Amino acid sequence: MSGVRRARCALFLAPLCASCREAPLTCPTSLAPSLAVTIRDSATGAFIASGATVIAFSTLYSDTVFVPAKRPDLDSQPVELSYGRTGPFLVTVDEMGYSEWMATDVIVRAAVCGLETTALTARLQRTP
Repeated sequence: MSGVRRARCALFLAPLCASCREAPLTCPTSLAPSLAVTIRDSATGAFIASGATVIAFSTLYSDTVFVPAKRPDLDSQPVELSYGRTGPFLVTVDEMGYSEWMATDVIVRAAVCGLETTALTARLQRTP
């Protein structure tokens, strides 16, 4: 490569490589969940995940998580779904004694290392 070409190439690439002087980026080898859904009682604010069914739908994919019943140790844990998937989702939460909760057009975006997990709080209302 001639000296002129190298100089042009260096001028073109300099702005792109400005961040290259920092330590190289190391991405984790595991997939992150697309969605993390925390489930609460809308009236009391109590965590109520045990016994819930959480479903995430996209145009080509769906994922379902059943949280075991009678497991109060799981109540405050977010339900994680759709590992490694980006795009728009429809998310539903069903639990006995509560009305179905739904969130539409939930967006999961790509990030430098995989995706950005989208956190949701499902506030369920007791059925009469």
